[in-house]
Amino acid sequence: MSGTTTTLAAENVLRLNLGWLDYVLVTIYFVFVLGIGFIARSQISTSLDFFLSGRRLPAWVTGLAFISANLGAVEIMGMSANGAQVGLSTMHYYWIGAIPAMLFLGVVMMPFYYGSKVRSVPEFMRRRFGPGAHLVNAISFATAQVLIAGVNLFLLATVINALLGWPRWLSLIVAALVVLSYITLGGLSAAIYNEVLQFFVILAALVPLTVFGLIRVGGWSGLKDKVIDTMTDGKVTATVHEQINTWPGQALSGFDSPVWSVIGIVFGLGFVLSFGYWTTNFVEVQRAMASDSMSAARRSPIIGSFPKMFIPFVIIVPGMIAAAAIGDMIRLKTTGEGDITYNDAMLLMIRDILPNGLLGVAVAGLLASFMAGMAANISAFNTVFSYDIWQDYVVKDRPDGYYITVGRIATVAATVLAIFTALIAAGYSNLMDYLQTLFGFFNAPLFATFILGMFWKRMTSTAGWTGLVCGTLSAIFVFILSKVGVINLPGQGVPFVAASVAFVVDIVVSVAVTMVTTPKPATELVGLVYSETPKEVFSDPESAGKPWYYRPVPLAAVSLALTIILNIVFH
Repeated sequence: MSGTTTTLAAENVLRLNLGWLDYVLVTIYFVFVLGIGFIARSQISTSLDFFLSGRRLPAWVTGLAFISANLGAVEIMGMSANGAQVGLSTMHYYWIGAIPAMLFLGVVMMPFYYGSKVRSVPEFMRRRFGPGAHLVNAISFATAQVLIAGVNLFLLATVINALLGWPRWLSLIVAALVVLSYITLGGLSAAIYNEVLQFFVILAALVPLTVFGLIRVGGWSGLKDKVIDTMTDGKVTATVHEQINTWPGQALSGFDSPVWSVIGIVFGLGFVLSFGYWTTNFVEVQRAMASDSMSAARRSPIIGSFPKMFIPFVIIVPGMIAAAAIGDMIRLKTTGEGDITYNDAMLLMIRDILPNGLLGVAVAGLLASFMAGMAANISAFNTVFSYDIWQDYVVKDRPDGYYITVGRIATVAATVLAIFTALIAAGYSNLMDYLQTLFGFFNAPLFATFILGMFWKRMTSTAGWTGLVCGTLSAIFVFILSKVGVINLPGQGVPFVAASVAFVVDIVVSVAVTMVTTPKPATELVGLVYSETPKEVFSDPESAGKPWYYRPVPLAAVSLALTIILNIVFH
């Protein structure tokens, strides 16, 4: 699925004829985005205000921001591409590959993060494992954020170029300047409040698109009747049956065996990649850490899980509609050829399905999604760079205002770097390949180190950083094997295998190194290791006596039950 194809189709294929009303709607959106940045600037007096919103935001705000931060370019373009190519099995990225881990974060891990008052996930690593694991984690995380921010920036510029006809260099500069402006002005508060706004703008674009699309194909039953086999290099890579059912998901995993496909999805995606992303990725955790109480911090990812389970119906389903109703995409599916790629599914839907009055809303929604994703990456990068790299290893013990300035400079630097890293993504016709590859490199070994260190007090500091390094190198090794042809799996099979190998290698190396090194005293592990942490830390005095929806565990139970029902209904 990866190759030398460009990320999006030629601009003349996707060009929209926007009217003056559409441009007015887009302009109003930009005015609101920048206005939020200026308002948030007045609330910044300390570095905690700039990097963590002073820990004063309510749960519903951080919960929506938690989801919106993930609802970026890769999510919308990549998941709709997967919907067009492999169909309903893409739902696994949500119901298996997101929600269980989000609930685990809220119920089990947020008490450690929020209760320890750390400012970032790498800082938690420093307290548990010392400077070696801390530095490895901080550098790898910062690198990953620049790479992923580059994808969002590149797609944003390319979409503006394709839809509106602006030169790509101008699109790139405008997109970068808008995101830079509101994060540099207002820090995390500006990013989070904009993410809440962007969440509703995105839905305002995607819901009508899905409704009009279903009307076009004759409803849900009409869509299932119109699904066709996916052909790649002259052979069927996703049958109609595989596309209209979620399990066993062979078209997604790339395994011929249904048993291995289920194991790959549940372990590789549902456990290693998912838990590695949602529980240790500071982009997401940062939003919950900005909450105003322990109860709010724990409920943030749980609140976010409710919209998360229904979002695929307005992202994946439009991709399936595009592949069933739009000629360009039908040709690609039946011949593997054409002027477009699967990443164009959402853009083709906007071009062919929406009436003119809604084009401005759709364009604003796409812009919102790209900026939300990029802003999340950049705001997390500037926090980790300022706190975990610059303050800890380069310039220590400076006044608080100094580190706010460093954060703003880091924001500019990350955006400039993202312009250059963006071009890497151009070689992938399906962006989920690229994204899952990055997560296998960085998140899978980090989760192994985290989960072992959080529940095994014997694990040592040396084991922390050696496990991380070996896990990451093993994932890169699997990726290289796939590139030279030793491993050949279609779909997202290679990232699933790479993540699983990274996880296992990290665990094995960590255990082996721990056996020959000295652990920390138990007194230094309070609040960092489950067995050494007082049970009161996990209690929620703020939610005592309140209705069930104010308490993390009952709320998580309802979310999990709904997710299981969705898996059964669409199996």
